[in-house]
Amino acid sequence: MAVVERLIWQIETDLHTDLSLTSLSERCAVNVHHMCRIFQLATGMSIMSYARARRLSKAARAVAHGQDNIIAISLDAGYGSHEAFTRAFAHCFGITPSALRSHRSIATLDLMEPFEMNKDMIVPVAAPRLEERGAMRVVGLGIDCAFGNTGAIPALWQAFNARENEVENAVPGALYGVCCMGDGAGNFRYIAGVEAKRLDIRDGAYRYPRTPICRLHP
Repeated sequence: MAVVERLIWQIETDLHTDLSLTSLSERCAVNVHHMCRIFQLATGMSIMSYARARRLSKAARAVAHGQDNIIAISLDAGYGSHEAFTRAFAHCFGITPSALRSHRSIATLDLMEPFEMNKDMIVPVAAPRLEERGAMRVVGLGIDCAFGNTGAIPALWQAFNARENEVENAVPGALYGVCCMGDGAGNFRYIAGVEAKRLDIRDGAYRYPRTPICRLHP
């Protein structure tokens, strides 16, 4: 998937969070300057302008449809106060949120719809197959995630792919994305890794890489 498509996917996936250029560049595995330049060339607007317009457009629909109160909508859109949200909303659409709620129509608003990704670059994925197997050992890289914030996982896989050859005695074949150490609040540890044979460390048959990577033991 090209950089612009990856950016759009990341922005739309985590539009409700406090996005930053640094976090987006890490997730897309691309230099910040290069990322900003190609997005501007491809769309005619900056990344943050696009994200802001998308948030306000979603907020406009919520206001017009009477969803929640305006203060709650402004907080969901990432604004710390009703006044800041009203100023940004009026600057973007030429109408205040309260006036829009009275009109209850977005027909005259110039909303920012999500940019469409190149459909030719979307790879069809078969339905998942459920299997059961015994205990196994997975060696890889891990990050802390939450069910509502998994945008860093693609970059984790890119980082692991660059270091996969450091895993000694890896079992050829499938790679594994492992969710573990979950809690009741929706937080968990995600591991991108490969199965590795368990060997007796005492006989010197296994050597750890100089920079340790995460291991899961059954």
